[in-house]
Amino acid sequence: VMNLGDVNSDGQVNAEDRLILTRYLAKWSGYTDEMINFAAADVNCDGKVNARDRLILTRHLAAWIGYETLGA
Repeated sequence: VMNLGDVNSDGQVNAEDRLILTRYLAKWSGYTDEMINFAAADVNCDGKVNARDRLILTRHLAAWIGYETLGA
């Protein structure tokens, strides 16, 4: 079962996933496609992995009201 938000596929959705996604989107060297679980990183399920997904993941991790569940 794929866990939305689990960008690094370690079984947890946490700040490390947000960090990896942030650095990947910023094109940091060493952060390659192979590091990213794109299906899990697409937290709004729109078929793209982009800054909107990072924003939603950030709000989810910060426990914002309305961001309790990813993929909605």
